[in-house]
Amino acid sequence: MAKDTERRQQIALADVTVGVQLAADVTDEKGHCLVPSGTVVTERLLEQLGRHGVSEVAVAAAPMSEEERRAARDAVTQRLERRFGLVKDDPLMAELYRLVLNYRTKDL
Repeated sequence: MAKDTERRQQIALADVTVGVQLAADVTDEKGHCLVPSGTVVTERLLEQLGRHGVSEVAVAAAPMSEEERRAARDAVTQRLERRFGLVKDDPLMAELYRLVLNYRTKDL
């Protein structure tokens, strides 16, 4: 079974709910870290971020199910098949295809 990987999604601050975990540092316009990744959101934190002009944050998304992983792997494979389909007889291109496929699906 594939390992669980952290997925994240960018969402508007207004849509963030108390209790979710930040998946990336929240920074101000100068790049200063306001809140580190991994922090669990509280009501007070939401208010503070709003006062600092933060409009969106990255939050941890639910892990992919095995069905979602399979669908994602299939989608990557199909895209690469279209791109490499006419040149896979070339040994170098076949190796490039294999490397790209492995890279794109390593966490799926």
